[in-house]
Amino acid sequence: MGEETGGYAYFEDLADPVTIAPFLANLEQRFDNQYDVTIDARDLRGLQPVRLRTETPNLKVSGPTRIYVQ
Repeated sequence: MGEETGGYAYFEDLADPVTIAPFLANLEQRFDNQYDVTIDARDLRGLQPVRLRTETPNLKVSGPTRIYVQ
């Protein structure tokens, strides 16, 4: 579900955690690289697919695969 909505799940097994530093570093990187996206729904309603693209080749983009339009 997290991936479908553009989220990211942090999980480190069920053992005692060794350190939280890598999770916090990754979270900080994600916060530092957030961008605004404008979506033109064109009068569509309900659950709609989303495809993200950039003008920069080989750039990895994370985001939702579907959105709900009211």
